[in-house]
Amino acid sequence: MEAQKKALYWLWLRLMPGIGPVAQRRLLNHFQSPERIYEADEEALEKVHGIGPTLAQKVLAARNLDEARRLWETMCQKEIQLLTLQDSLYAENLRQDPLAPTVLFYRGELSAKGPAVGIVGSRKCSEYGKQVTVEAAQYLAQKGIAVVSGMAKGIDGYSHTACLKAGGRTLAFLGCGVDVCYPREHQRLMESIINQGAVLSEYLPGTQPKPEYFPRRNALISGWSDKLLVAEAAEKSGALITAGIAKSQGKEVLVPPHDLFRSTGKGTNRLLQEGATLYLGPDQLWTEQSPEAEAEERIPLEEWLGDPLKTPDADGGHNNEERKWTPDERKVLDALENQFLTIEELQKKTGIGQLGLLDLLTEMELRGMIKAIPGGRFSNR
Repeated sequence: MEAQKKALYWLWLRLMPGIGPVAQRRLLNHFQSPERIYEADEEALEKVHGIGPTLAQKVLAARNLDEARRLWETMCQKEIQLLTLQDSLYAENLRQDPLAPTVLFYRGELSAKGPAVGIVGSRKCSEYGKQVTVEAAQYLAQKGIAVVSGMAKGIDGYSHTACLKAGGRTLAFLGCGVDVCYPREHQRLMESIINQGAVLSEYLPGTQPKPEYFPRRNALISGWSDKLLVAEAAEKSGALITAGIAKSQGKEVLVPPHDLFRSTGKGTNRLLQEGATLYLGPDQLWTEQSPEAEAEERIPLEEWLGDPLKTPDADGGHNNEERKWTPDERKVLDALENQFLTIEELQKKTGIGQLGLLDLLTEMELRGMIKAIPGGRFSNR
């Protein structure tokens, strides 16, 4: 009963409208528990740094546990568990991220935190990319190191499957609720992951996948992992975003070399050009990290991906010539001027079809022209 009571207050904090992870952390740092936040009066709430009268009023207005109880009942029916920021099983790597969710939903079993390596890559992968992935996942499984990925088609699916077949533990972070299987073809894989690891998500049970959810999913894959292997990535692969996030978090990003004349590896070759570690075999995936490496200064995501509005000069630097935007890119940038918009809102403002817009937004985010922000919206940086 005590565990249920604590869970209800955590769920209440998660469900509170207008209070995101940053504000939730400020409240937690001050009051130490969601229950004490719930019981705090207006004066005490306003004293919290960065909260102020407006957010304090939102907290007071949301002081009701009915919705949290309904969610808890749903979780119990579907055997969904709750992992909180203060739980010992919450990965320390991820806990250090100021944007990390205060709660994660999961199905399966989480063990005491041990080493974890993320493996990501293209959905449409080559036989070479598959071979790199399978070898790496099998090696990690044999070493007792968890494999972390996103359960997508291609590289993600192969990494989970190879790890499971080798008797290892694997974790899958989802861009939907943990009771939703995406893609649908991975239902059996999802069940196997739950039996030999866990599927996790920051999104509420029942949440259907949306394109804007996957950048956050990618950040969780990187945040939970100690290292990241990008097995294969084309120029527009979302794995490049994960790599950029990992580098900004101070994680080592390992990348195998790819055929110069195949499009499937152009993104990974670019990562190598920009300083990723050359991956030549699975024995690189786990070695004791030196104190010097741990203390390495974290590099901002923008620096890792480069300035998309500059043209590289002959020396590999940048000159002052601005990149010429396509008409559709210009429409998106104009629509996002001083606004945060969802895909649906962008579609209405630009007139670009949804499928074309999804591809365009992915490419623009990879170039650093826009960014996905919490709440399923985009900004022009």
